[in-house]
Amino acid sequence: MNASERTAGNQGRSTPVHRVPPLTGLLAFCFVVNLLTMPSFFYRGDNAAPRAECRHLLERGHLGIVSDDPSYGGFITGQEEGQYFYRHPVTGRYHSKYGLANTLAYIPPLLAYRLQTGRLHPIDNPDLLLFFVCLNNSFFMLLGVFYMYRIAALYSARASVRVISVLLACYTTF
Repeated sequence: MNASERTAGNQGRSTPVHRVPPLTGLLAFCFVVNLLTMPSFFYRGDNAAPRAECRHLLERGHLGIVSDDPSYGGFITGQEEGQYFYRHPVTGRYHSKYGLANTLAYIPPLLAYRLQTGRLHPIDNPDLLLFFVCLNNSFFMLLGVFYMYRIAALYSARASVRVISVLLACYTTF
């Protein structure tokens, strides 16, 4: 069979080829991996301080937990000095030692939790809040993947090289 006979036999039958764009596939892959590896509970320790300060910000309208606030006092005084909080010498308020960005990163999940339940308790760690925190983390991870892919596009025209570069950046220490 020659080329013209093969072409004539395929006339009228076109098979659509649906290809997933590399960036879409990369984002979907990273989202699934992120979803499967998210923690099922809050770990004791470091993440509690920025969450507590963020709750205080949402409830009281200022950064730093007031030392005489009865709903937070036991939480702060029960910790070793400087372990999770530091006390500002002028204002007397307690701030998370993990910085402002870490505190502000909890605003979206805590607002979503507050909208869903109507309350914010300073210390509790319910499953619904964990769900919102995991969604927030997934969003920022996907945003980072998107930007890394776009940056890799500045250095390589090949989609496979870009995808592999981003995956290596995300998962080599995974």
